[in-house]
Amino acid sequence: MMTHAKELIEPVLGSKEQIAAVYLDYARALKNITALMAAVGADPAKCKGCNAQIFFIRHANGKLAPYDADGTNHFITCPNAGFFKKK
Repeated sequence: MMTHAKELIEPVLGSKEQIAAVYLDYARALKNITALMAAVGADPAKCKGCNAQIFFIRHANGKLAPYDADGTNHFITCPNAGFFKKK
């Protein structure tokens, strides 16, 4: 049974070694992006809505916007983004 499951899963996910390599590449990339965000003057902080690590980046219009370490605007990924909407 396990061999059959392995035959079904490996073509989709890859072998354990391949999955581990992808994870390590992702971890390295995330570390590099985090360092880059800090290097460009992004201030590390914690989201008050979900406690995730975020970086504030000042846009050309002068306003600060929160971003995740992967460069995604945190308003998109925050599960509590509605908390921050202006009324």
